Amino acid sequence: LTLGPNPLKLIIAEKPSVARDLAQALGIKPSGRGSFRGRDYIVTWAVGHLVTLAEPHQINPVWQKWRESDLPILPTHWPLSVLEGTAQQFEEIRQLMHAPEVSSVIAATDAGREGELIFRYIYEKAECRKPAERLWLSSLTPESIQEAFRLIRPLSAYDNLANNARGRSRSDWLVGLNFSRAYSLKQNDRWTVGRVQTPTLAMVVERTEAIQEFVPEAYFEIEARFATARKEEFRGIYFEAKTKDLAKGEAKRFAPGDSAVEAIVARARRGQARIKKRDDKQQKIPPPKLYDLTELQKDANRLFGFQAKYTLDLSQSLYESHKLLTYPRSDSRYLSTSVAATLPGIVAVIRQAYQDVDLRSDTGIRALGSAFVDDKKVSDHHAIIPTGKDPRSARMSVDEAKVFDLVAKRLLMAWQDDLIKSQSTVVTEILCDGLSDTYKSSGMIVLQEGWRALERRTRAADASALPFVREAEDVSVKKVESLRKETKPPPAFSDATLLN
Repeated sequence: LTLGPNPLKLIIAEKPSVARDLAQALGIKPSGRGSFRGRDYIVTWAVGHLVTLAEPHQINPVWQKWRESDLPILPTHWPLSVLEGTAQQFEEIRQLMHAPEVSSVIAATDAGREGELIFRYIYEKAECRKPAERLWLSSLTPESIQEAFRLIRPLSAYDNLANNARGRSRSDWLVGLNFSRAYSLKQNDRWTVGRVQTPTLAMVVERTEAIQEFVPEAYFEIEARFATARKEEFRGIYFEAKTKDLAKGEAKRFAPGDSAVEAIVARARRGQARIKKRDDKQQKIPPPKLYDLTELQKDANRLFGFQAKYTLDLSQSLYESHKLLTYPRSDSRYLSTSVAATLPGIVAVIRQAYQDVDLRSDTGIRALGSAFVDDKKVSDHHAIIPTGKDPRSARMSVDEAKVFDLVAKRLLMAWQDDLIKSQSTVVTEILCDGLSDTYKSSGMIVLQEGWRALERRTRAADASALPFVREAEDVSVKKVESLRKETKPPPAFSDATLLN
């Protein structure tokens, strides 16, 4: 191999926008149709997947025709095929890889399993033999790009990740191709079967059928309204205590027409009520862990109704276009010690938008503990956090701003105090005709808001606090009635519950 007077390194990004960011960080003018050229680097890009596993007929012409006797199709080798719509860009990259002035190649595709596969397939299909390195980007700010170049590693350091990606790709091929052909031939119709698609569809269909076949059944519960001598009112539901721990009893359901309902209601109207038991339990809830992609998708679906794919697209835009978030396709909810060291600067920027919240004075300053920082629990990527770029300078859409707000607040929560609740259960006894009927009331009071002051909430308000009553205290029965209710079908799946 004869190199030119100034050997160049070829950088391959996953998409044009990232290639432009890399070029600008390296001082290269981002102009050119298929690549950007500088003094030391050439920056080019894929457009997602350029190369994929070959179709069956491309491996063996006999497999062109769908026949049950050929199944299962189990290739002994795995040739690659250039996707028809991306052949021009692949050829651009292939020529650059083999250009005499290019001495080595840098993989700068997305830092994850899918991005690794995109580069490896291009590298293999182009039959490139030049040395290769891996640029691992968690953020696209100029500072993060420079840091990634400082920490660049040989491509071989990521061989395990590449093998994992190949194995997943091949298993998708084997399951999809074989089962799709098998079901299509059996049903005499075109069916598609997927390793993830089909089990997920089965779950949705099973739940949908359960909802459609559900027949609601009527039942009755008995509710009483009590009042203290101080005229403080609270409600209780009739229940039968079946254990020594009265607080654990469940509301009693009565079938329509059950004569016991009228008898219990009548006793409640005539009887004497008193507090039989009060149980108060204090609960401390620490700040939630930082976001990985799945948790972010679940919260965005629960709070805003965003579908999982839409949340990923918004997060990807906040990462690539706005440079406000770190790499979003993360499965870790922890930070490395090196990333944690950058938090004071990040928090100093993002906390400006939350001046109306009474944040602890050491927010962003105090070192976080192992609940948030753990090198052993960070593999490919750390948790999703803001990059430290000022969000006020970004032109985010309304939905992008919602996702950024979730991530920023989740990081700020890490320094706040625990949420402290007091959960109260009161058992009221009504004595009449020598019989004892029991009613249970539950309530909750927040003793310390803590991190929850930052939380977005759309769910129903917490149960109201119960009045303070002592055991054996007499109370009056203000009203008692039987309430007709119906059993409910299982809830339909949402993106959040499917992700669970």
